[in-house]
Amino acid sequence: MLNTISLEGRLVRNVEVIKVGTASVAKFSIAVGRNYKAKDGTYPTDFIPVELWGDKLPSMMAENVGKGDKVTVNGSLYMNNYTNKEGNEIHSFIVRANNVWFDFKKKDNPVKEDKADSIDVDDAAMGLEF
Repeated sequence: MLNTISLEGRLVRNVEVIKVGTASVAKFSIAVGRNYKAKDGTYPTDFIPVELWGDKLPSMMAENVGKGDKVTVNGSLYMNNYTNKEGNEIHSFIVRANNVWFDFKKKDNPVKEDKADSIDVDDAAMGLEF
């Protein structure tokens, strides 16, 4: 079976990094426009939640990109199922990133470099349970 997704969009807010055991996870959402116009003439936008697991990669991403920055994500689609406090079953999707591409910011200059780079998540980090 194949479970691959590629998305390009802009960060909805700054990247949040949390620790889970010995690893870190960057949590962020990207705004991705659809490729058609709605009846009102606007392009609908989807807000896609993404996770990036790793040791140093999540904090590196948080330090180098922020709200409104363009990112490209390649990963897998996962479904989260749980029961909330009210007893309702909740089903949601999240992208677990394997690769994230973005423009690095210069530390001494807020202008971004033209060179885009990517960060790769090793397969071992992707197997962590949360």
